[in-house]
Order: sequence, then structure tokens, then C-alpha cells
Amino acid sequence: MSQRLTIKSVRLVYGKNTKYGPKTMVAIETEEYPGQEATGFFDPADKTPQTWGAGTVIENAEVSQNGKYLNFKIANAGSASKSQVTKMINDILDTVKRIESKIDALNTAPTARTTSNPPNRINNVNNAPTGANMPPQDDEQELPF
Repeated sequence: MSQRLTIKSVRLVYGKNTKYGPKTMVAIETEEYPGQEATGFFDPADKTPQTWGAGTVIENAEVSQNGKYLNFKIANAGSASKSQVTKMINDILDTVKRIESKIDALNTAPTARTTSNPPNRINNVNNAPTGANMPPQDDEQELPF
């Protein structure tokens, strides 16, 4: 459950080796858990813990008891659970399958025009009369429009 924490003191341990690689370990004492230090791990690129000090308020903190230790992490309000992500992926896959079946239907549908040479179409532009190849015309000829 997410809660709000007010920091009394902060201790950072850089380069702490974890099973996920080196992390920054952050130990905080809070007003909500007096006399106890809660620890959490952050990616070294995340500089947020470096800005914390006495009086800093952390929103959306998730605190859990781990034996005699207290752990914390920052909950991301926009994050989704594994089951939500799985449902989103399945919905996307269903949509892709529907699109693929529509494409297949379009590819196998008979075409409306069966002639290979539609009317009023020049089949070979290179053979069209141009310049000297044009039939002679009367300069005084009246145009039909």
C-alpha cells in the first residue's frame, strides 16, 4: 500500500552489488517509522535520492517488513501489474490477428476489373506521337472546345 513518508535522515551507499547489478542503496529514517531505517535500491542513473534531505516528503512510497529490516520503494502511479501487462499484450495480439485476417481477405478477393487494359489508358507512352511524329494540323483549324 502506498503511503507518504517524511525523511528525518538519509544515507546513500553507491555501487552496492545486487543480483540485478550495481545499485545505489538508500537508507532513510522517517517520522512515520521512528528508530527504524528503511532501505531501498535505485538505479545509479536515478539521481532522485541525492536530492533528498531532512524534511523531504516522499509520495507513493511502499514500505514492507523483511524480517527485522524495513524495505521501501517508490510506487509508480502509472505502472501496471504483470496481469494488466499480459492482458494488454493479448489485446494487441488479437487486434493484429484481426488486421491480418482482413488483409488476407483483401488479397484473396476477386478484383472488380478483369481487363488487363482499362479503357482510356495509354499502354506505352514511348509510342505516343510527339513533335515531328504528330500528324500535320491546319493553323486555322477551329478547336472543338
